[in-house]
Amino acid sequence: MMRPHRRLATLLAAFAVVAAALLALLTTPTGASAQTCDTTTTRTTYAGRGGVMPVIRSIAVRTDAPIALPIGGTWLSSLRRTTESHIVRRQLLFAPGERIDTLRIAETLRRLRDQRLYADVVLEVARCAGADSVDLTVATRDAWTLRPIARVVPPATVSLGVEDRNVLGTARSVSISNDQTERGHGGSVAITDPWLFGTNVIGGIRFSDVAGNHLLRASLRHHEISNFDPWRAEASLARQTFSDMRPREHALGTLYVAAQVGHTIGNSRMSITLPYVGAELDSAHVIAVRRGDLGIPGDHQRRFIGLDAGLLRRAAQFDTVSWFVPHRGFLDIPSGFEEDVMIAPGTDRAQHAAAARFDAWAGRMWIPRRGQLVTADLWSSGFVGNVRANQIDRVALSGYQEARGGFWGGRVMFEQLLQLDPDLRILSLATVANDPSFPAVPQPFRLADRVFTSSAERSVHLRPVGRSSSLDGALFAAASARWDAPTMGTDHFAVAIVGARLRLLAANGAISSTRVDVSYPVAASGSVVRRLLVSVSIAPLFDTARQRDGRRRQ
Repeated sequence: MMRPHRRLATLLAAFAVVAAALLALLTTPTGASAQTCDTTTTRTTYAGRGGVMPVIRSIAVRTDAPIALPIGGTWLSSLRRTTESHIVRRQLLFAPGERIDTLRIAETLRRLRDQRLYADVVLEVARCAGADSVDLTVATRDAWTLRPIARVVPPATVSLGVEDRNVLGTARSVSISNDQTERGHGGSVAITDPWLFGTNVIGGIRFSDVAGNHLLRASLRHHEISNFDPWRAEASLARQTFSDMRPREHALGTLYVAAQVGHTIGNSRMSITLPYVGAELDSAHVIAVRRGDLGIPGDHQRRFIGLDAGLLRRAAQFDTVSWFVPHRGFLDIPSGFEEDVMIAPGTDRAQHAAAARFDAWAGRMWIPRRGQLVTADLWSSGFVGNVRANQIDRVALSGYQEARGGFWGGRVMFEQLLQLDPDLRILSLATVANDPSFPAVPQPFRLADRVFTSSAERSVHLRPVGRSSSLDGALFAAASARWDAPTMGTDHFAVAIVGARLRLLAANGAISSTRVDVSYPVAASGSVVRRLLVSVSIAPLFDTARQRDGRRRQ
């Protein structure tokens, strides 16, 4: 039996413990006991709360490896490195100590998506109740950037190779391909560094030698324009020599050098307006039939030197479309009208005449209502003066409508080429990438001066692939009419085809389309091979370069 004084000592000790706990509870600040913290995640922007944007206290970057592939995923993952965190940090348009700017947040996330390096880009915002500051974490999930190159254009053009857009997690791009044509074979190699020598300059070089045709391209460009990156500067060089002398019209050699610099004006939060100036040299040696040649191919040269003056307007705000690849990613849609117009007065020393080159593109995307998307684009480029016109005019209209399990799509395009030198035919968009009927067109009519193309498809999502891709199947129909082919006596040719398509849609800010088409000609105005045609192509979903032709050359 416990003695009375020991019982009293035990009670006193228990009382002391309870009293100490009560004292600690009473002296704890009320705010700290009531404080709660939460984390918000977003893929577009941060809206904040209460109307006053908090201050950024800290910024962390987390880069994660891609989701493992179902077959050989572990082995393939061991061959690559996760994107280095400083690659992400260089794209951030906000810093600790600044108040959150919703436009800067949205632009940063869009720019990261636009790099095509990530399957997912997320901003995590941690904020405690009553605090005027937040902690930000930018989290990225790498995409599988190593992919095969496979392009097949009947009857005898095949390109096979490999490309990696994120070599060793450095965001550098390298591609190597082996190319086979009806005239011979060869290969090409291309390298792009988005942070050349650690600067905000994108540098790229490409060399190709296919059947004796040599191509060298090199370019330098300041990083992407935005409201927060007011300067744009770029320079490019392209030199090409040709060995195939069999076509009636063909190029012998070309040289194109251009440099431009511009600075934004105004302070609109809806659009970016950038005037720019520069200079260019456009030189070519071609065998072609021109006025006064009496139908006999003659030796012609072009050596234009001009001073560029242009105006570029781009959207600064974007909407998003998610129904193209449901739950796998979304598409950034520029809000508003966009344009790029340039004129270059100068002289053509080969034709001994004053001249001016004009080059323009204008376009817009609309979202009439959810589940719909309409795009319209217009291009025009060429020369004025007592020189060859070398003019290209083009208009394209596309429409997409969400449907059960997929979408409907349709597209029409008209393109005309006036007095075009053979080397400039590479600027034509009437190719397999945007004209599904192209494989059924006889070779001579592929060089027609005027083309009208149309296509319609019903696409169905078959299965998800990775974090932001989907494998689609589609049935499609396409038709095209071509006339004024330089080497044909027949005035025109028209063909219609039907077919089936497998397409991999990769969506995270932009949508790229890798597709395999199997088609069959069902009608034609002339002779056409009645057999199954297979074509493989990699192109944007909308199949048009939304920029002026001069920038495509650069």
